[in-house]
Amino acid sequence: MTGSFREAMASRMLFFDAVRIISITIIILFHLGFLPGTLDLGWAGSYGAGPIAFLVLLAVSGAVLELTHHGTPNLKRRLLRIYPAYWLSLGFCFVFVVPKTNIRDWVIQIFGVGLYFNNLRINGVGWIMGLFVVLYFLYPYMSNFLKENSYLGLAFLFILSFSFKYLFFIYGNFGMWAPSYSFPLCNLIFFGLGIFIVQRKMYPHYKSPVTISFISELSYYVFLLQMPMSLWWGQDPSRLMYLVLLLMASLILYILDKYIQMCARSLFV
Repeated sequence: MTGSFREAMASRMLFFDAVRIISITIIILFHLGFLPGTLDLGWAGSYGAGPIAFLVLLAVSGAVLELTHHGTPNLKRRLLRIYPAYWLSLGFCFVFVVPKTNIRDWVIQIFGVGLYFNNLRINGVGWIMGLFVVLYFLYPYMSNFLKENSYLGLAFLFILSFSFKYLFFIYGNFGMWAPSYSFPLCNLIFFGLGIFIVQRKMYPHYKSPVTISFISELSYYVFLLQMPMSLWWGQDPSRLMYLVLLLMASLILYILDKYIQMCARSLFV
């Protein structure tokens, strides 16, 4: 198992791993209040250090998907990659946080579709599942579209994304949570930019050291637990201890998820 882990880590790109680590660090610092608030750009959306870092993460996700799949669809594998860890984070919420919720909240959270119902209760970052599932479904079509149309295709995604932002600005949120920021069709340009960068080979071609690859992998679990851990920690001023406990809990989540991934691959993939 150690050999397969090192082999998988060795195939990763240092540039994308480093950007992912930096982006998630910025998001956590933003949520802790260390970084300034958002800048309102009207119909184009509100942006700040945290939101911009998340958009960069979308581009990294598109890039990594293109590196590993080269335009071929594999939705089942991607869902298996993101959902078990997310469900484990909900288990943490159920045991340690237990906010005032009802069955509807839990159903929405289990499927990760909170952005479509303006419901971010339980695990506040769970809305990303509803975003990524749609982007993963669209990935092979976007990849082939950008291969065939290159810069013109990227320009089309830009126009399409900001057209939807403008639509939500004019007609409202349609009952969703911040759709100009979270709705999949408003994020095609960011996800597609990552695909485009890899297709055009516009990135440094250095392999990740195993340590950096591991930290990059761990950052996903840190991202999932940051808000539940913050609710559990409460208003205690010791943010350093919070970060230490967050890293420890994320490591446990990582180990559990890797075991689930190994069992699931042997059964379903």
